[in-house]
Amino acid sequence: MLVSRVLEVGEAGPVAALQAFLAGLVQATGTSRMLAPVVVEDGVVNAEVIADGGRMTRVNPLLPLMHADAVAALRSLREGAPAEAMVAVLRPCEVRAAVELAKQGKLDLSNTVLVGIDCLSTYELGYWDRGKELHRGSPDWLVEEALQLAQAGRMQVEGTRLSCQLCDRPAADYRAADLLIGLVGVQNQERLLVLADEAKDARWDLQGLTDRPATERETADREVALWCLADRRKEASAACLHSLGLAGSHPAAIMRHMSKCTLCGDCIDVCPRWSEELRAALTRGREAFIQALLDAVRRLAGCAECGMCQVECSEGIPLSAIQRAFGLQVQNRMHSAASRDSRDPLPWTT
Repeated sequence: MLVSRVLEVGEAGPVAALQAFLAGLVQATGTSRMLAPVVVEDGVVNAEVIADGGRMTRVNPLLPLMHADAVAALRSLREGAPAEAMVAVLRPCEVRAAVELAKQGKLDLSNTVLVGIDCLSTYELGYWDRGKELHRGSPDWLVEEALQLAQAGRMQVEGTRLSCQLCDRPAADYRAADLLIGLVGVQNQERLLVLADEAKDARWDLQGLTDRPATERETADREVALWCLADRRKEASAACLHSLGLAGSHPAAIMRHMSKCTLCGDCIDVCPRWSEELRAALTRGREAFIQALLDAVRRLAGCAECGMCQVECSEGIPLSAIQRAFGLQVQNRMHSAASRDSRDPLPWTT
């Protein structure tokens, strides 16, 4: 059973409340390291390791800017020190990427506590640059705007990355993450929700790290808002795929978009899952590379939809939309839902 608790925000605001909670969680889990989004400079957020509580004031999982998929860093850390326990604070798409890598045997999560933050969507850097001129460079305006949208369960198209517009899973699944931070459908300027199963709730004494149990209404409001937001995003996703000629993932439409590909390989380098599989195909030319994508289409059912491939594409190819179109086809035909539990079998092996 999932236990839902309330973390009161207080006068310092939601970011400070979350920082304090995460610091307490690190101690409660007996770890000394945490991988979390850190503001490294104006408008730049990177996943960095926080050791022994250092730099905690710069941790900001609520700033809706994403410059890289944190799972690439998590994978490197786990390979370097597999026995050392750590906490990883991730967006829903990053949780999905971690689960998929674990299912493929490429990431050991046994000593990692995954904290999934409800997604506030992420914005194009151009939107941030325009807005900060009006708000004197402070990132608080973007956090507040995103939190207001999340509270109302609404989506914004202007300024958001295409991958976020297409994503209909704005929260990590409770079977994938060890602990969830609820923001959608929550009065998040006043309180945040902390959700975990009964065993983990007791193991980490989440009662002591939060202020009170959540009411049934508070828990249900989040669930309803998530459902409504997912429904709106499904409609927006279908409209977007139609406008790009990708509805039904017809190969001719995909080839038309991919004809602009220069085989630079940047999209593969930033993907936490695909580098090994597709890098070799680049050396054999565009047709071989596209054919390799088509041959591996079933694996797109497990794409985390972080959209980093499209961010790095200098030719503006709608890679997020292409994988979304393919992924939906595979998931519908195989009746699979990707990245919900690392113990689930891979869909292309069942």
